[in-house]
Order: sequence, then C-alpha cells, then structure tokens
Amino acid sequence: MSNGLDYVATNLVTRTLMEPGATISLFGSPAPIDGFYVGGAVESLVFPDLHAVRFGPVRELLEGATSDYVGFWTDDDTGQVYFDLVDWYQDEEEALKVARDRNELAIWSVAGDLEIRLSE
Repeated sequence: MSNGLDYVATNLVTRTLMEPGATISLFGSPAPIDGFYVGGAVESLVFPDLHAVRFGPVRELLEGATSDYVGFWTDDDTGQVYFDLVDWYQDEEEALKVARDRNELAIWSVAGDLEIRLSE
C-alpha cells in the first residue's frame, strides 16, 4: 500500500496548488454524491500557508488511516491549509453530532458543495 499512499499524498499536495479544497478516497472507491464529510478522526495536519505544504507530513498523516477519505481545505480567513482524515455520514444531524464530539469547526455538505460551520 506504500506506493498507493505515496500517490494519494502527491495528488493532495499537487491539488493544493490548483483548488482551495477537495476530498478523495484513500482506497480508490468512488466519491459520494451526497451526505456529509466530518474531519477530526485524528488531529488535523495544519500548514501555516500554501507555500508551507510538504509531501512528508501529508504522507505521514495517511499512515495507518482508518478513515476512507482524506480532504484538504484552505481557511479563507487565515490562509492556513488543513489536511484531515474524514468520515462520511448520510445524515446531517449525525454528522453534526460527530463533529461537535470531535470539536470540529465545520462539516462539508457533499451535494451542497458547501461548508456548514458549527454554531459556537
């Protein structure tokens, strides 16, 4: 699986230069067309900005992943780039509950293609 993780890490690092965020399967399964992604399965990997993103730490995050998906996103307010192992949920309320339990900032609506921030 090492070569597969190398491919995924390279793909993610390269895509940070082309788009503000994306989520991909770690195991080659098709991406869901609905439901919600929730991060926080493990601690996020955070880079201070786009220029700081490096292959090694991203590849290390993927080692031993139990989530099916990995995503990245750039915080518009701070410019920080987050990499998260994410889980998919069909139900929005369940996704919100898991996100709160994990102290996440937001969930991602797949069909809506938008971030849903948790109330503070």
